[in-house]
Amino acid sequence: AKSKFWRGLWREIASLWQALEGRTPEEQLMGWFAPYNEKDLRSLGVDLRTMRGERYRVRDAVRSMEIADLETWLPDNLLERGDRMTMSASLELRPPFLDPRIIDWALALSPRIKLHRNTNKWPVRELARRYVPARLIDRPKVGFRVPLDRWLRAELHAPVRELLDPVANRSGEYLPGAYGLELLAAHLAGRDLTKKIWPLITLELYLRSFAPA
Repeated sequence: AKSKFWRGLWREIASLWQALEGRTPEEQLMGWFAPYNEKDLRSLGVDLRTMRGERYRVRDAVRSMEIADLETWLPDNLLERGDRMTMSASLELRPPFLDPRIIDWALALSPRIKLHRNTNKWPVRELARRYVPARLIDRPKVGFRVPLDRWLRAELHAPVRELLDPVANRSGEYLPGAYGLELLAAHLAGRDLTKKIWPLITLELYLRSFAPA
């Protein structure tokens, strides 16, 4: 349990460090969520125009983060995953908190209410106390993280190594040298580079499946 805690803490610190390397709020946002920040992409020779989000630069920092989440992380990650999982089971997903009236009301709340006593989601938690036992409301957040970091060092190591081999793969023309294999070797040596390796795997599989030879 302790090793799991420290691995999780290290992942958070690594994400924070990558975000802090950003020169602008847009680059910092990208560094927090994306596997590759602007510095990484420039080292790979990628000419990528980052998100220009003047709409995120509002006086209220909390509001700025809320708008960024509503326009990026929510539709491109959380809702997309939920949609895939429910469709696979022939279910229709209806997130009640996405009612436009609730969103407008929540955005209008003062940050002092949203982060009352440094507690996130404070209004929702207090409302839930009327209906849900406190032990459920106050317990630590529990995610559903897939143990890709461990799989890449064990049963997936050999097939992923084949996918990332620049001699045989399709994505080698977009990456310098044996970049993918170098990341995999560093991951095997102890660094958690899952976030950087997984996009390379999906890129290679995409090229093999859909891109013309």
